[in-house]
Amino acid sequence: MTQSGWSESRIGLLVVLSLGLLTLAGCGGGVPKEKLDAAQQAVTKALDAWKKNEKPVGYMFTDPAHAKRQKLMDYQILRTEADREGVIRTFVKLTLQDARGKQATPQAAYMVKLEPTPVISNDPMF
Repeated sequence: MTQSGWSESRIGLLVVLSLGLLTLAGCGGGVPKEKLDAAQQAVTKALDAWKKNEKPVGYMFTDPAHAKRQKLMDYQILRTEADREGVIRTFVKLTLQDARGKQATPQAAYMVKLEPTPVISNDPMF
């Protein structure tokens, strides 16, 4: 027992519970998992279309590399999360090829707004 009357096991339990609550509060910004999944699906749809050199249908997509007509050779979704304000971002690793055939593998973050029409835009701040 400590001087305040709290046992070490109670303090340990309180610390574990507090950390758990902080972790839950910091993940997803209160955005439901279904909405995060829908955002990730929208990014997947946009990147699949870019990879096939197709135009976006049913959503808006902006990326500087796409605008420069770089070819998307491949991509890997890393994670989708929301910040405290509820802004959803999907983080990806891209394999791009320029007109000369040179490849690069940058990482990108796409901000996703789902309603009323999905808008997926490269977030240059990440």
